[in-house]
Amino acid sequence: MKLAVITDEISADLAHALSVMREYDVFGAELRNIWDKNIADLSDAEVRRAAKIVKDAGAEVVCIASPVFKCDLEDISSPAPGMTHNAANAPLEEQQNVLRRCLEIADITGAEMVRVFSFWKRGELTPEIESRIVEELASAAEISSRYGKTLVLENEYSCYIGTGEETARVIHSVGASNLMAAWDPANAFFAGEIPYPNGYDAVKSVTAHFHAKDAARTDSGEPHIVPIGEGEIDYYGQFRALKSDGYEGWCSLETHYAPQGGSKEDGTRICLKALKAMLQETENERLD
Repeated sequence: MKLAVITDEISADLAHALSVMREYDVFGAELRNIWDKNIADLSDAEVRRAAKIVKDAGAEVVCIASPVFKCDLEDISSPAPGMTHNAANAPLEEQQNVLRRCLEIADITGAEMVRVFSFWKRGELTPEIESRIVEELASAAEISSRYGKTLVLENEYSCYIGTGEETARVIHSVGASNLMAAWDPANAFFAGEIPYPNGYDAVKSVTAHFHAKDAARTDSGEPHIVPIGEGEIDYYGQFRALKSDGYEGWCSLETHYAPQGGSKEDGTRICLKALKAMLQETENERLD
């Protein structure tokens, strides 16, 4: 398994983020927010500049972490219920243009994958809503196929598709070979699913990308982010299963954690050290 980082989890300064990653021998860059701008809003010149910075650092762009479909299915004026990472509030009718722009950015940077979502969750996931999600993802996959790129659907608890089971079901319903999963165990945890083994068992056959962050529950039962390896997610079991299943893709650190009085960079350093140790321990184990 190859290790990557969503660079703005260290810093919006791409060169600095890559410098920190290099300290840990990490050379996979997932791009979401650069220079305090969402990746979808960068100009061609800015994208080319970013691509050169990544290349000069000896790294590669592994995924464009786009904001596509982090929007409402209906015309709703309510605030976004989740993180937007400086993305413009583009309505549904503009999302295909955002997708095309992110696919162009993937072309310029050499990324093979573009991450997408499943619309802000404004109530229960009904069969009617799921059908609309499938329809929109099918159209997106068709557009992506023209660029030769893979869309990876991230399970996101603030969106309709939050669990591994839901993600697998929707991807199978779409039935496009270039629509796969960006499996995020912590998001599944926030959505109320046991990420491993339950969520992973459902989604493993369609997993093409992996996001790592950890979570636990407070005494009152509220989920919150903690350093990798200190939460309730069975990451050792998860990593062993990925190894056993022959997963050869990227494990991308999405820290979402800062220690008290510290910065995102501090949190990412803590998590990088722990994640590398876990992956190394798993790699050294013999499979039965």
